[in-house]
Amino acid sequence: PSSSPPSSSSPSSSSSSAAAEVARDTVLVLDANSRLGEEVVLALVVKRVKVRALVRDAEAAAAGFGTYVENVESSLDDRSSLRRLLAGVKSVIVCGSLGFD
Repeated sequence: PSSSPPSSSSPSSSSSSAAAEVARDTVLVLDANSRLGEEVVLALVVKRVKVRALVRDAEAAAAGFGTYVENVESSLDDRSSLRRLLAGVKSVIVCGSLGFD
């Protein structure tokens, strides 16, 4: 006899919930092209965290971060892109002032 309790969920539902967890493990770093933002992004990459970075220049960010980071060239002022920017994000890290004094 097995000492483990029987599973109440079917294999397909547990695999779909695991897929949902994997899809929502992204960390969004705002103002990633600031000095602090670059350090945060690089520290997350070293820890093998999936990173999405909000940057001013995606080409420059790609040159600095490589293919390890999903660089999004946008602004927080662009409300239409905020939903896409936050899709699948588990955590948000704000670096820099982002225009607040």
